Amino acid sequence: MEFGVWSLEFGVWSLEFGVRSLELGVRSFVYLLVPLSPPSPSSPSSPLC
Repeated sequence: MEFGVWSLEFGVWSLEFGVRSLELGVRSFVYLLVPLSPPSPSSPSSPLC
């Protein structure tokens, strides 16, 4: 029974870690992509700041 609870906790932790790493990857991708693109007059400020 304890093994099931531990595996469930590990699954929740790994899911949270996956979401955090995905968010970090998206942010780093945006930070890498924004300087390469020319500044457009429609969006003067980045909404992710």
